[in-house]
Amino acid sequence: MTVILTVACQTNPPPPEPSPPAQPPATVEAVVTPPLVAPEPEADLPPSPPPEPPPVFDASATGSTALLGLIGQPDTLNPHTDNQATLRELAPLLFETLLQPDPDTAELRPGLAETWQFSADGRRVEFHLPPNLAWSNGTPLTAAAIADSLQATRHPALTAFSSITAPDETTLTLTASTVNCSAVTALAQLPLLPSAEVTATVPTGSGPFVVANWPENKRSLELVRNPYYHGTEPELAQIVVRFLGQDEIGVALSEGQFDLVGPLPSPLASERSPSTNLAIPARFTDLPYPAGQMIYLAVNYAPKNGEPLPPPGPSGARPGSRPRQSFGGGAAR
Repeated sequence: MTVILTVACQTNPPPPEPSPPAQPPATVEAVVTPPLVAPEPEADLPPSPPPEPPPVFDASATGSTALLGLIGQPDTLNPHTDNQATLRELAPLLFETLLQPDPDTAELRPGLAETWQFSADGRRVEFHLPPNLAWSNGTPLTAAAIADSLQATRHPALTAFSSITAPDETTLTLTASTVNCSAVTALAQLPLLPSAEVTATVPTGSGPFVVANWPENKRSLELVRNPYYHGTEPELAQIVVRFLGQDEIGVALSEGQFDLVGPLPSPLASERSPSTNLAIPARFTDLPYPAGQMIYLAVNYAPKNGEPLPPPGPSGARPGSRPRQSFGGGAAR
């Protein structure tokens, strides 16, 4: 009896925990490393070609390009508002004049005007132009356009003419109140441009070249042929101008990157110094040219207003003159 009671008081044992599901056997992937292969030797490369020498300028090669180094830098390409030496070098490439001075004799020769003739009294000169002239933009360049250009520029030399007229498209007449040869000669130094562009920075011209590109920094200038130029077509198709400072002259000459450099001091050898070292390399040729300066010796037609100075005496002093030492107690020595 006792045994039965003892068994009845025991708790039921917990059910056995289920066994975890069997895991599949782990697999190991084998990584196969390919055998190392020695790199193939590089093929022998041909040696690099030596740098090409700078191109040699050949003026006879029609359609070639010249690289010009000009000393100075213009702020405008208008020859009527700026007269610096750099622009005077460029103006004949872009603009024309009625007449041209001969570089050797300074005699007048044809420019835009083919012929010209003076009246019997010498106060009127008549210019005859070739037909079908045009500005570089294709606009007709008539005698009336030239008359307007001369009147708009208001150059002091033109004040001698009382009238500037164009009887027809190819005839220009200038009349002066008195005979004035220097005023006619000045026409060889007045570049012509449209009257509406007398103050323009890059005015239209009629010369052999026209501006193709002028960057904002104005350190270079590209010129190409003017398709409307009435004269002989220039052999050069393009001129590239680089503007240089005085301190860049030596570098420009030594590097040999320019076909033309100037204007340089003349004679260059006498101007050479250790600070500038301006020596002309063998590939350059020093080409002196006239500066175009004119000096007039004219007869004085003014009314006589006094006696001329008497001839000097034996000592070289003129009668009535005082020795220089007498002025200011000799302070003028």
